[in-house]
This record gives sequence, C-alpha cells and structure tokens, in this order.
Amino acid sequence: LSDTNIFEITTGTASSSSGYTVAISNLTLLDTSDSIEGTYMCNGENGITNFIGAVNEVDGRFLIEASPMVRAPQPEETGLLGEQITLTFIVVHAAPLVVPEDIIWMFTPPSGGE
Repeated sequence: LSDTNIFEITTGTASSSSGYTVAISNLTLLDTSDSIEGTYMCNGENGITNFIGAVNEVDGRFLIEASPMVRAPQPEETGLLGEQITLTFIVVHAAPLVVPEDIIWMFTPPSGGE
C-alpha cells in the first residue's frame, strides 16, 4: 500500500490487559470509493521461525456503502389526454445495489383547485 493520498498507516504500542506490550497498526482510508473496496492483509513478523503455527497475518475487508441517489433525466413530461407518458428515474451510487423489487413509486395529487 503505497498511495499515501488514499491510505494512511499509523503504528504504535500499547499494554494489553494481561500486561504484555502489543504492537498496534491502523490502516485508514482517507477517501473511500468503490475502487478500494476489497480485502487487505496485515502481516506481523519478528524474525522468529513460526514452528507452533501461531497466526502472524490476518485479513480484513473494507465494504464501501452509499445510500442511493435518484436522478430523473427529464423530470417532467407533458402529454395529451389519452396518451401514454413515461417518467424514467435512475438509481445511482448505491452500494449495495438497489434491486428493482426495492423501488417504490408514490403518487401525490396536485393541491389546489385547478
């Protein structure tokens, strides 16, 4: 991980509840986007051969979520009485994706006495 515009890695030490000194490393995403979603591995080594099978690496996963944004390419349509008119709305920037079964339409009649 070398792109310092996207990631920041900080390290330090702390005392565990049992009194041992432990190393801590934090990976911070500075600007989330779906291009950095995935699995990241942290590996710790101290130069000692691992004969006992101790875990020296662990995977972590970043899941990027975003609430949906609805766009209307043409938000208003005009037609003559008796014609078929279609309004199109596009759901974008949703993570996880919005499935068609989760799109809901509602109707509000115009107010006033037109």
